[in-house]
Amino acid sequence: MLAGALQWAGSSTELRSWMHICVLLGGSLEAPAGLPFPSNIRIYDRRELASLPRDLDKLTAHMAQLLGRYGGPSTGSTVKESVKLTKSITEGWPRGKPNKRLSYVASARLGEGLFLFTSENDDDGETVKPSLKPSRNVVPLEVVSGGAYFGGALMRLIEAEDGWLQLSTEHRNYPFITRLNVAEGGGLSMLYLWFDADKSNVPQALEYSALIESVESSKLVRLLGPSDQVAELIIH
Repeated sequence: MLAGALQWAGSSTELRSWMHICVLLGGSLEAPAGLPFPSNIRIYDRRELASLPRDLDKLTAHMAQLLGRYGGPSTGSTVKESVKLTKSITEGWPRGKPNKRLSYVASARLGEGLFLFTSENDDDGETVKPSLKPSRNVVPLEVVSGGAYFGGALMRLIEAEDGWLQLSTEHRNYPFITRLNVAEGGGLSMLYLWFDADKSNVPQALEYSALIESVESSKLVRLLGPSDQVAELIIH
């Protein structure tokens, strides 16, 4: 059962469910050592079953609200109306659904993870911090904001001129586009979170919408690299 749930969770570049709910009626759940549950897998045991119907109602209303940006009212006044709205918005996806181009002015604090974007140099056997210049090195980043988490941002440094840097994703067939324009010393920056609906599926649209909701409510975005933070952004 656990293996099936994790398979449905998918990877950052594969289709995956927006949420997978696992209900345990008896026994215990033993996860393999060192394998954390993805955030989109919610586990209920029999002591929590009473809250499941209420949580499903809230989840349905939240889905309708998030998908409201792609057409139709944001949510229904009843669960039945929310289900109807979700069906009408997602039917025939992504036909007729608009792309999104959102940009945010932010104050940035840069971390040591930024230097993963360029190759290290070796001088007399000692590793030195490299200068930042455009590179083909691709770094997997986690975009974290409030309770939202997106682990599919594969970015590289595509511009470095006059003290300004541009980091950008490069997935031609992937709907998520993340871009950061920032000075080498941090400070005033621009964060771009774009979404190409015509390349997407519904779970991806929900994931993007949930991220935007968190960005606009928490006003804080962190870009985390494999070993260190790349940037912390306070949205203006």
